Amino acid sequence: MHAEYRNRGVVRQLAGVLRFGLPLLDEMRDAVVAWRMITTGDCSIRIFQSWGTMALLETDAFSQVFRLTNREIWIVTAADGDRRGGLTATWVSQASLDPLRPMVVVAIAPIHQTAQLIQAGGGFGLHLIRRDQVDLACRFGLVSGRQQDKFSGLALTTAATGAPILQDCLAWLDCQVLTRLEVGDRILFWADVVAGRVEAAEEPLSDRELLAAATAQQRTQLAQNLDRDITALRPLHEAWRESLE
Repeated sequence: MHAEYRNRGVVRQLAGVLRFGLPLLDEMRDAVVAWRMITTGDCSIRIFQSWGTMALLETDAFSQVFRLTNREIWIVTAADGDRRGGLTATWVSQASLDPLRPMVVVAIAPIHQTAQLIQAGGGFGLHLIRRDQVDLACRFGLVSGRQQDKFSGLALTTAATGAPILQDCLAWLDCQVLTRLEVGDRILFWADVVAGRVEAAEEPLSDRELLAAATAQQRTQLAQNLDRDITALRPLHEAWRESLE
């Protein structure tokens, strides 16, 4: 039997799978980097500009740190009128310890349609999915919503915020945006949790399981999407850093 929770109840149910305080990267970026490191043996050096000083970081050490984590795959959905979109993300976190004020924070790249829909519509849906829903994760993670209707053929409901909610998922939250922070290649959205439901008591699909179950073609496409996003977003990130000086 499904149990529906509002505000405090749903956060208590999902607290075990919400991580907070971790420097997560949206859209499985570090997971794909880890996979590429494993398959290519690339141990090159990355150079990072930090607070006006140059720091060298060995890529192999960087990837090893994040291989210790196994974060949940989330599907983020949003709508503005007749327009709708969604993507997979791992940068989703509980943002409040107060059970009377359940909040989340998500970070989305500004070039993605979903970020633009969240800004226009003022809300978004969050979904954890089952371990047998790898194809659903790939549907929302590999193709742009500008090219394809990712919701075609899926059973949906509309949440109070207007966000599309996937009926076939492990759990979902409906979130109303309170504020946002633009940090170059990411927009962080802080939101109130206004409703949610836990559909089944089982472990959600994680990034490690997704990559293990993905086909070689899907892994290649993930890596290509990563490289494309890095190229497109780097100027935004550098401009933001320069604005801090």
